[in-house]
Amino acid sequence: MHPVKLFAGGWVVGIALVASLTSQKPEIKKNEGYYADRYAEEIGGLREFVLPDQSRVDILTESTAYEVDYADKWTEGVGQALFYGLSTDREPGLVLIMRGPKAEENYLEALAVVSALRQHFNFRLETIEVE
Repeated sequence: MHPVKLFAGGWVVGIALVASLTSQKPEIKKNEGYYADRYAEEIGGLREFVLPDQSRVDILTESTAYEVDYADKWTEGVGQALFYGLSTDREPGLVLIMRGPKAEENYLEALAVVSALRQHFNFRLETIEVE
């Protein structure tokens, strides 16, 4: 095996590269479950309540069955919340995780639909702000 010869500045560059890589903290991506756990804890709800068809209500309280979803998936979330509410004889609720550049736009779209649904259901719409 032959030793690798580095020019004098190579050591400095190598040390600087290693130092910068070790000083950077990796970004931890949090999934929906992470936010659902925190929100359930905050409101005293039960996580992952299993329905007879084996679907799972993200958070169940005495009054509300919540679906937790990212704001860009609000259309799926509205449908799931309605199903969970009807299946548990509780009010439907949707918790939107506000992440990404279109989160506010997605929220406003969801709010318009939920406002119309409120003529027939006491539908709760909540948000979780992500840093």
